[in-house]
Amino acid sequence: MRVIGVYHAASGSTSGVVVDTKLILVSALKTNANSIIMAHNHPSGNLKPSPQDAEQTHKMKIACKALDIEMADHLIITNDGYYSFGDGLSHEKKNINGSIYFECQPPF
Repeated sequence: MRVIGVYHAASGSTSGVVVDTKLILVSALKTNANSIIMAHNHPSGNLKPSPQDAEQTHKMKIACKALDIEMADHLIITNDGYYSFGDGLSHEKKNINGSIYFECQPPF
């Protein structure tokens, strides 16, 4: 898998964002993508997915499947790490002797 493009789909506030599934998939189709990875940040620093995050992930997976596009993952990014819907784990950033590592945490 290689990155063939990056698409900024939406901007929001600290309380939420409106995501248009169709606009994301149009970009994937225009670039002839085989798969997509969605990512967004949680400014609060909380890695736990919200119910809206889970709903958007489910909605996007269904839409991708209908178009024969793999949804490889959906990531939630914070300053302290990331959460992967793909593996259902939080990966907390650790800085050890100047090197950055990610430590897997069990699901919430």
